[in-house]
Amino acid sequence: MAVVLAAVTIPLGSPPASAEGNATDIATAMQQWQASNPETAGNRGKTPGLIARWDAGGTQVTVDVGVKKPNGNPVTEKRDVNDRFRAGSNTKMLMSVVMLQLIDAGTYTIDGGPLTLDSPIPLSIQSQITGCNVMYQAWYGGNTSQLCFDASKITIRSLLQHTSGLESYDKIYDWQASVGADFLLGPNGPLRDGQYYLAQLLADGVSQGPLFPADCGRSATDTILCPSKIDKGFYYSNTNYVVLAMIMRQLTNKSYGQLITEKILQPVGMTQSKMPASWNADEKTGVVRDLDTPHSDHWTGLRLVGTDPKDPTPLGPYDATRFNPTLTAGAGDLMSTTADLIKFDKALLGGQLLSTTRLAEMMDWYTQFDESDESLAYNEAGDGVDNDLDGLVDETAAGTAPGDLAETNHPSVAGDAHMTYGLGLAKRTFDCPSVPGKTVTVYGHNGFVPGSLTYNYITADGTKAMAFNLNADWPAKLRPYKGKNSSTGAFDVDLYWNYELVMMYDILRAGFC
Repeated sequence: MAVVLAAVTIPLGSPPASAEGNATDIATAMQQWQASNPETAGNRGKTPGLIARWDAGGTQVTVDVGVKKPNGNPVTEKRDVNDRFRAGSNTKMLMSVVMLQLIDAGTYTIDGGPLTLDSPIPLSIQSQITGCNVMYQAWYGGNTSQLCFDASKITIRSLLQHTSGLESYDKIYDWQASVGADFLLGPNGPLRDGQYYLAQLLADGVSQGPLFPADCGRSATDTILCPSKIDKGFYYSNTNYVVLAMIMRQLTNKSYGQLITEKILQPVGMTQSKMPASWNADEKTGVVRDLDTPHSDHWTGLRLVGTDPKDPTPLGPYDATRFNPTLTAGAGDLMSTTADLIKFDKALLGGQLLSTTRLAEMMDWYTQFDESDESLAYNEAGDGVDNDLDGLVDETAAGTAPGDLAETNHPSVAGDAHMTYGLGLAKRTFDCPSVPGKTVTVYGHNGFVPGSLTYNYITADGTKAMAFNLNADWPAKLRPYKGKNSSTGAFDVDLYWNYELVMMYDILRAGFC
């Protein structure tokens, strides 16, 4: 059974237990996301459109809000619930499944030893990971020397779980500059005349040296080099999955995209999904930039280089529909739909893709991160919630201590939530303010690429699943707000707050509570 509802016409009210009632709640939360995004800096306006698919035991409800592009016609340019979109880091779940399947096969080796989660990465890739972090001593103090790579300690597990210490290549200034320049100068979006290759992305990620020793959070002897500032040895880095893509090629002589297609997309029946970058980045063939139809435009409001790094004022919006997927090769280039993402969720939790042992390993959770509403308003005040905030706020400024938040200065879900990360899989647990005492845990991933935000989660028993997508990225990450000045008592300190996650939890609560 499928129930299709135009969200903008759903009457608002108390949430009944029916599928239609869940759709009403989801639509309300999605409309709030739009309405709570009034920024006009750079002429971005509100989020153009959102789509969602909610599944309960095979009964599906789809909800659409808004339009295909900024200022689109609400009648002729509505978002289509069957839109294809760039699903971003949801790719990491598929990459993890493929690697765990290769391990389970028991036939693959690395440098003569059997392939396991604790295998060191191949020597041929270790040789590409060299250099030192000259800023390490200045950042963390108490160390007598700079920190240098020991790539022999980087394992398959540390890549999958983001504990390798590798910086994310997309944080490198020159990389951002090239993207920014192409958005400004290119008629068709970024990298109109070229493409990125896996080795190049790895080189960018390695160029700043290690953030911490690999797997330092798992070794008591390395705690002095495993600073709490970066979440006790966890740092979310796309470079980890670039390395995994390179390893897959060495093991199988196939691109990671071919493996995902053969081992997941085809057997699960994800007929509307594909991996558009893998053959480009891996095999250096032609660029596949176009989204299959139907699709909405993807619009980006990313702040480009050339402005004060503490200034959240964006440039744009820019049409990123033809975003070059090789920029996210291995880490975020999946093209999919809400229906296909839910198919994957059910196959994963239903045991279709992994053995019980490997699924349990995928759920080897690392340290827990506080994502309650108040903690999201601080630059890492809540156990280092969002590393993307690093450097954008003066952490020594008055008003950054927990408890100083001006609660009236931003919307609040007034709820508790936390996230833990496994092997390419996130677990989020949150309370349900509308149902006192109820707590929900879901499994899945978020995805971000310029112009697209995607969220995809399912309960452990598979009875409920939801995937939703926004066709613009400017609600992501940072929103300014006024923090309390502890000296004067006035709320006059410019800080930032993670608007994206607050609104994400609103929609998750609408679907799962």
